[in-house]
Amino acid sequence: ALVSLGVLHAARSALDRSFAGIEHETARQSIERVRGALEADFRQLALATTDYGNWDDTWLYATGENQSYVESELNEDVLSGLHVDLAWVDGTGARDTVSLGATEAARRVAHGSASDALAELRHHAAPLVKSLASAPNAPDTASVKVIRTAAGILAVGLVPIRHTDRSGPVVGTFSFARHVGPEVIERLEQTSQQPASIIPLEERGRATRALPPEVARWLAAGATA
Repeated sequence: ALVSLGVLHAARSALDRSFAGIEHETARQSIERVRGALEADFRQLALATTDYGNWDDTWLYATGENQSYVESELNEDVLSGLHVDLAWVDGTGARDTVSLGATEAARRVAHGSASDALAELRHHAAPLVKSLASAPNAPDTASVKVIRTAAGILAVGLVPIRHTDRSGPVVGTFSFARHVGPEVIERLEQTSQQPASIIPLEERGRATRALPPEVARWLAAGATA
């Protein structure tokens, strides 16, 4: 009887470890699918920002010409089609303009006015813009940075403004900003076929609210998100 119980206990322990391993792998795969979907979403933002930043029409507007640029190229319909909430042209003295999409996120960032949205972007993204402007060999492809604002988390694509053929001189910085909120979450869930949510982290990297049990166990096992 003692031998039988020992075998049963060993089998149960092995089964528990097996299920734990399956749960860990399932959580890992789910998280990787969501992360892949988020990276794809950011790549699309970077590509759109790159295209607009390396464009003669944008270059002319940043230098004080092409007066109809914002109305024709950065209107609400255009921004909606690109899934962005804000567009920002930071010219070298000639222009410093923000265009708002017709989204709740844009309204929250703007606090009712484009000038407030511009101030918010300047406050949070100015160091990024300054580093691009001072770079001796500024990249001609956009990078995406995530910033936390009073209105929520924004993914901001940034690229120096050049001609369509990517020649200089650089005359400013072009940015598209996307609020990482319900619309992005919905796209992530559709793309990854996984439930998704955003849980902000504190400065020390701790979650601001409880993580789902399977995610907490996956992270506790030593995985990196």
